[in-house]
Amino acid sequence: MMIAVCGGEGRPGRTFVAVNLAWSALEPVTLLDLDGARPRCSLFLKPAPESAEVVFSPVPRLDPRRCDACGECAAACRHRAILPLKASYLLLPALCSGCGQCLGVCPARAVSLSERRVGIVEKGRAGHVSLVSARLDDREFQTRPLILAAKNLAEPSGLNILDCPAGRSGPPIEALSGADFALLVATPTPAGVDALARAVKRVKAAGLRCGAVINRAGHCDERLARYFRTERIPVFLRIPEAPQIARAAADGRLLARDLPRLRLNFRHLFFSIRNEIRRPSKIFLVGPAVHAEDLASLTA
Repeated sequence: MMIAVCGGEGRPGRTFVAVNLAWSALEPVTLLDLDGARPRCSLFLKPAPESAEVVFSPVPRLDPRRCDACGECAAACRHRAILPLKASYLLLPALCSGCGQCLGVCPARAVSLSERRVGIVEKGRAGHVSLVSARLDDREFQTRPLILAAKNLAEPSGLNILDCPAGRSGPPIEALSGADFALLVATPTPAGVDALARAVKRVKAAGLRCGAVINRAGHCDERLARYFRTERIPVFLRIPEAPQIARAAADGRLLARDLPRLRLNFRHLFFSIRNEIRRPSKIFLVGPAVHAEDLASLTA
């Protein structure tokens, strides 16, 4: 089973939910941190390193002896990685996604592919959690090859949790592909609701069932709750806005390990997801909230 933890732009708390959900599982779990620009799961789990793999992406290379400057390769490139000049072309490797469209449309066969390093995929272990972290190199922007390389390390017959990156129009399709369920993490702010709506649109376009966690829940989350009721998206857990939780998360503290009652809440979240996959609910559900005694124990 593969659960994609996703949300809108900003920091709605995806990593916090993903690491605590993985730690609360009652079985071995593989946690894949796909946020190549800012992987943060290792800050909570502090895994023992096991292996590392360098990831390369194909990039075009033009043969000036064969190129007749027809412009077909530049027209086919969706990412504008090939810019036509007066009598030649300018290649921008950092913008290339490695799709190979330019290779197929060149009538003179002047385009070939070479490899360029884009990042590294690291694997480690913390208890029953196997952590796979995708990390982009400096000045790299294309996360697609890194995401695909990290997902190749998922356990085919086991439990996998994906910490998906955010984008302007929602999580990348590469991160959602192959998932069985999308867990949306949202904050009750106007910007958070708008970003969530774009993420929901992307998730539904991928054909995934989804549920939600409301992070930093408080007295101003009526608009968010109304949106979930309208979209018939069940809310499995409400995490209150509390300085104790924010401080613990900033310190990289794994709350599901330290607070037994909170660990039970995340296990309830996991079982709710499994039930939703097997039998989707036809009513709007609201799950439990983090208990006040847990918040008090954080300051003790």
